[in-house]
Amino acid sequence: MLHKEFFRFLIVGGVNTVVTLSLFEGLRRVAPYLLAYSVAYVTGIGVSYVLNTSFVFRRRKTVKTAALFPLVYVAQYLLGMLLMWLLVDRAGFGPTASLVIVIVISVPLTFVLSRTVLSLSRESVK
Repeated sequence: MLHKEFFRFLIVGGVNTVVTLSLFEGLRRVAPYLLAYSVAYVTGIGVSYVLNTSFVFRRRKTVKTAALFPLVYVAQYLLGMLLMWLLVDRAGFGPTASLVIVIVISVPLTFVLSRTVLSLSRESVK
């Protein structure tokens, strides 16, 4: 079951990445890269919650999980901001390449934390 969930998580992650990257690229043209990253990131949390509850872990959406789910992304966000800064400002990578690196590093952490939080909803969706 864990392998199936992780495979579905990767699919959702791919969809969310396309949405987030597209938004980031659009915003980066008119805003500083860290602001663009932040807006795209928050949007991605909403997309992720909906898709992870419905498709990946097949859990009902509850007030409790909806309130706790963004906390998964606090850790990922802080890690992402640090990595973006290090990669762009210190290592000289471009913002887009840096975002891709941040996403690749964040996936395992996000899977474990998402699974943990959404398991608090005992009701499965059939």
